Amino acid sequence: VTSIGVGWRSAHSAKFQFYPMFMGSSKWLGAPQPSRAWRYDALVRFYSQQTYNTAFLGEVDTFGAATPFVGSNDNGATVANTLRNPFPNGVVQPVGIDQGLATSFGNALQFYDPGRVSPYNQQWQFSVQRELPWRMLVDAAYVGMLSLKQFEAFDLNEKPDRYLALGAAENTRVPNPFFGLAPARSTLGASSTIVQSRVWPAFPQYSTLIVNGANTGRAIYHAMMLKVEKRFSNGFSTLVSQTFSKLMDNNSASLVNTRKYRSISGQDQAYTMRWAATYSLPWRPKSALLRAAAAGWELTGFFSLRPEHRSV
Repeated sequence: VTSIGVGWRSAHSAKFQFYPMFMGSSKWLGAPQPSRAWRYDALVRFYSQQTYNTAFLGEVDTFGAATPFVGSNDNGATVANTLRNPFPNGVVQPVGIDQGLATSFGNALQFYDPGRVSPYNQQWQFSVQRELPWRMLVDAAYVGMLSLKQFEAFDLNEKPDRYLALGAAENTRVPNPFFGLAPARSTLGASSTIVQSRVWPAFPQYSTLIVNGANTGRAIYHAMMLKVEKRFSNGFSTLVSQTFSKLMDNNSASLVNTRKYRSISGQDQAYTMRWAATYSLPWRPKSALLRAAAAGWELTGFFSLRPEHRSV
């Protein structure tokens, strides 16, 4: 089980009966008189729900032993190591927890946000259902959902925007302040010089620092759902449903450089239409043998239309 949904919900419904009166003129009385009336039943429903997602995020391999291959120390300008001798300084051995906060010093590190909370969804629905003659049923519904506190991951060592104006100067080599401090087999401890962009991040002692489980994601969904159903009668039934919807994402692209985006989600499906029908063939042969072979047959059809995702 990767997730468990818990929460609360409420639902309300009310049934209304309409009696439209059709008036006709009486040539004897000279005044409008009720001529005929039909009764239409309508059902109005409102539904709301809030659920929490206790998704398991996995584990962080902080104390594992992984030896990174350092192909270049200057963003690819020159070659540092080749596949003939990929690890000239040896292979990293497991260190356990003995190094404490110095664990993974000089290499990449990732962790889960200790202040994270469980994401949750707020859902609501308002629908009107009406019964029509000929065993017809029409249902129209508005459905909405707001997803909050969704998990996202960010690199806290992303290059700050204030250094973008320096351009290619980021590749200028400077003395490596971590040389002799970081293990020689680490990314930052392999050379006495380093490109200056390596010392610009907030945590330069790590090549990358990834925070997982940041509660920054948000999405909102709106949909109009229409359904027309012909209930089974005279051997025939059919159902047509259409959904017009939009799914919007509100995401943060960075925690270092404030960037927030609101766009159509890549999972958005703007329109969906489905149709299904069943017809029982009216063959009723008198012969018992033919009735066993030919009676009870049905024709069933199904059609689905779902265009490609709309462009973002």
